[in-house]
Amino acid sequence: NTFELVKTVPLSTAVHKIQGGEVYRGQLYAVTQEEGQPVYRIDPVTGEVEKLFEQNLAKGGEAEGLTVLPTADGALIHTLDMGPMFVNAYFRHYAWADSD
Repeated sequence: NTFELVKTVPLSTAVHKIQGGEVYRGQLYAVTQEEGQPVYRIDPVTGEVEKLFEQNLAKGGEAEGLTVLPTADGALIHTLDMGPMFVNAYFRHYAWADSD
């Protein structure tokens, strides 16, 4: 109710330049503007960080955000990024073997 800081959780690995995130099934998923524009899964209780994959966007492109939503085609993570000239946007869908 007061928006006071409740707890700080140290991360197992530093995560920089976060562009967006969402909590899904108790895990925080975050997309970053680091080299390769990786997507991470972070356990908010233990602070364990796992790099799931790199998007490897075009040089000068920028990751903007993500959402986590299982779809019929098996995708789970959906990201948005801007092209290098910022006149085009891409909505990408990702699935991988252990994405349940």
